[in-house]
Amino acid sequence: MNVFLKFLFYLFPLSIPISLTLSSAFAILIIIFPLFYFKKFKEFVKKIKVFYILFTFLILSFLISTYFSPFPMESLKRGRDFFFYLLFPSVFFLSSKIEKRKILDLFILGGLISAFYSFYRLLTGTALEGRAHGFFLQPIRYAEFMLFPIAINFYLLLNEKRSNFRILYIISFIILFTALALTDSRGGILTSIFSIFLISFFKDKKISLFVFVSGLLIIFIFFKISPFKIRKEGARSSSLEKRFELLKAFPEFFIKRPLFGYGRIDIKNLLLNKDTGISEKSKELLISLIHFHFAPFQMIFYLGLIGTIFLYSLYFYIIFILLKLRKNDLPILGISVIIGFLIEGIFGLNVIIDPNIFSLFLITGICVNYENNPIFRI
Repeated sequence: MNVFLKFLFYLFPLSIPISLTLSSAFAILIIIFPLFYFKKFKEFVKKIKVFYILFTFLILSFLISTYFSPFPMESLKRGRDFFFYLLFPSVFFLSSKIEKRKILDLFILGGLISAFYSFYRLLTGTALEGRAHGFFLQPIRYAEFMLFPIAINFYLLLNEKRSNFRILYIISFIILFTALALTDSRGGILTSIFSIFLISFFKDKKISLFVFVSGLLIIFIFFKISPFKIRKEGARSSSLEKRFELLKAFPEFFIKRPLFGYGRIDIKNLLLNKDTGISEKSKELLISLIHFHFAPFQMIFYLGLIGTIFLYSLYFYIIFILLKLRKNDLPILGISVIIGFLIEGIFGLNVIIDPNIFSLFLITGICVNYENNPIFRI
C-alpha cells in the first residue's frame, strides 16, 4: 500500500503541467486514498472539522446557485472543480507517509519539461500568439502555473548547502523564470516575484532586500518596456483597457443575482438567454474576454456573495494552519505559495483551474504533518 502511495505521489507532480486528464485521475486517487486508513482518517476529519464545515457550506451554496441557474444541468456538470478542494485534507493526512523533498524536486522537473516544450514551440513558430504556454492551451494559464515550480525552486535553493546542487537549482530557476517571462504575463511575473520575496523574507532578511530591489527592476522592465516584444504594439494596453471596462460592468451582472450568482455556467451561454436583464454590450464584452480576469468577481458571478465567502474562507483557514506552524521551515513555502496564488487571482481565474488547484493543494498539503501536529491542539 505504501509503495503504491509513493508511486502515486511521484507521478502526480510530473503529470500536472503535462496532462490534465492524467493529473485529474491521480488527484481523484489521492482524494479517496485516506479511506484505506478509515479509522485514523475519521479521527483526522474530526480534528480538521472546520475545513469540512466550510467545504460543506461551499457545496450547499453551489447547489443552490445551480438550482437557480439559467443552465442548471451545465452548472452541475462543471461544478467538479469544487470536488478537487478535498485534495488539501487528503494530502495533509497522507503527508507523513511520503518523501516530501522528492515530490518538490519532481515538481520542478515537471516545470522544466514544460519549459523546454515551450522553447521548442517558440523556436518552431507553433506557439499560440508567439507566447510560451507549455502543454497548456493558454499562455495566461501557464503563467499562473509557473508560480509553483519557481517558488519551490527558490525555496530549495535557499535550503541547499551543497555547492553543486545549488548551481543546479540556480540553472533550473533561470530556465523556469525565462519560460514565465516568455508568456508575457505581467500578473504571472508579479506574483512569482512576490512569492519568492516572501520566502526570502521568512528565511533571510539580507537576501530578501536583494530580491526586493531586483524584483522591482524586473517588474518595471516587463510592465513598462516589454523586452521580448512578443505581442503586437498596443495589444497589452488594449487588453488592460478591456479588463477595466468589464470590471466597470460587473455591477450590472451582480445586481441581478447577488446572493447565489448564475451557477458554474459557460459564459457563452449568456448570449442564448434573453431573460437575464443584462445589456447585450456587457454580455458580449464578458464573452470576448472569457471571464472577468479578477477571481473574486468571477466567483461572485458563479456562486454569488455567499458561496464566494465560503470559498475564500477555505483559503484563509489553510493560511491560518500554515501560520501556526511557520516556526518550522516547510510551512514557509506553503504560506508564500498560497498568498501568491490569491494575489494571482487579481489578474486571472486560478481558483477553479484544475492544474492550479492541484499544484496549490499538493504543495500546501505536504507543508504540514497530521501526526503529532500542534495545530490540533488549538
